[in-house]
Amino acid sequence: MATRETRPLKIYATLLQAASASTSARLELLDHVRLHNLRVPKIILEHGTKVLNSGTSIGDRRWDIMEQVVVAALDNGLDDVAAQYILPLRQQFPDSQRVKRLSGMALEAKGDYNGVSDCFSPTRFFSPYAMRCTFPPVHVLKSL
Repeated sequence: MATRETRPLKIYATLLQAASASTSARLELLDHVRLHNLRVPKIILEHGTKVLNSGTSIGDRRWDIMEQVVVAALDNGLDDVAAQYILPLRQQFPDSQRVKRLSGMALEAKGDYNGVSDCFSPTRFFSPYAMRCTFPPVHVLKSL
């Protein structure tokens, strides 16, 4: 009998094999990866960009997939791909703390630590609407 920890990975393997068949299979794979916090940036980039560029109507799931693709692109050092998807997220959600955090991650990846510190201004350290306090990474503060 499989343990709880290996079951998501077995399901992931099955979904990965089926993902090239259709957009719905790719969506199921991306949902599974997000739900189980699996860190597979190359797979997310491959299938996420295919879904986003397919022209298929996926509704509000588009924004979740864009967020996944941005993080995966930053993990792989693809700043241009991350920037391509951060812009529509900023336009759709201009006051979102999640999008501001993604923007800060992109600036950090480029080495723009002053820009990162602006993303984490003192007024943003605590938001009553956020689930947690947001502080700049320690290495950003040390570099200033």
